[in-house]
Amino acid sequence: MVHDLIEGNRRLTVVETCQELGTCISYGSVQSIIKNELLFRKISARWVPRLLSDQQKTARVQVSETLLACYEEEEDAFIHRIVTCDETWVHHCTPDEEGQ
Repeated sequence: MVHDLIEGNRRLTVVETCQELGTCISYGSVQSIIKNELLFRKISARWVPRLLSDQQKTARVQVSETLLACYEEEEDAFIHRIVTCDETWVHHCTPDEEGQ
């Protein structure tokens, strides 16, 4: 039941999860289930599984093999086409002509 709640909304806190479950389970029990049984941890205010599923592992292996094959075929030309980034958002603001 805890798993279903978290899957439905990964931003739930432990307190909110307890409230959703009513009085049938304590805060400590919910926290223990989330951390020790479900093996979730809070990252950036969102519950995420610690371990990848078999399907996720397979997908990562397939992508890695495809990228390796491209590199072996194209060598440095392949590397120069890779664009990397992080989750940083940059907002561009152009001042009004009147306000300059």
